[in-house]
Amino acid sequence: MNSRDDRAGLRYGDEINRVEFARGVLKPRVSAWTSEMTHIWAKSADQVRDAVRTLGDMPVIVLLKEPSLPAPNETAELREEKSRILRRQHEQTVALSKQGRLMVVEESGHYIQLDQPSAVIDAIIEVVHAQSSATSADSL
Repeated sequence: MNSRDDRAGLRYGDEINRVEFARGVLKPRVSAWTSEMTHIWAKSADQVRDAVRTLGDMPVIVLLKEPSLPAPNETAELREEKSRILRRQHEQTVALSKQGRLMVVEESGHYIQLDQPSAVIDAIIEVVHAQSSATSADSL
C-alpha cells in the first residue's frame, strides 16, 4: 500500500469530499462530465488514430500513474484489465517517437502533477535538454 489515501480513491479531506460528492450529482456537472468523456475518449481518440503515425526523433516522456486499487464497484480482475489497457495506450503513444519513454510514477494517482510534481518537472527538464542537444547538434 502506498502513502496516498486509498479510501475509494479519496485524496482530500472529508469536508472537500462531501462538497465534491454533492456537486457531482448536479445536472450541469453530470452533463459536463458526459461531454468530456464523449469528446476525450471518443472524438479525440479518433483524431489521434487518424493523425500522422510518427513523431520521428522528438523526445517524448509519457508519465503513467501507478495502477489503482479496485473501486468499490469493480473486481480486481476488472481493475487489472483497465490498468493493462491504460498502459498499452501509453505504450502506443511512446512508440510514436524513436526517443519515446514511458515512466510509471509511483505513489501517484490521476493528477501526477499534484501527487509527484518533481517527476513532472524532471521529465520536462529531460525533454528540454534532449531537444536542446538535438537542436545544437543539427546546427553544427
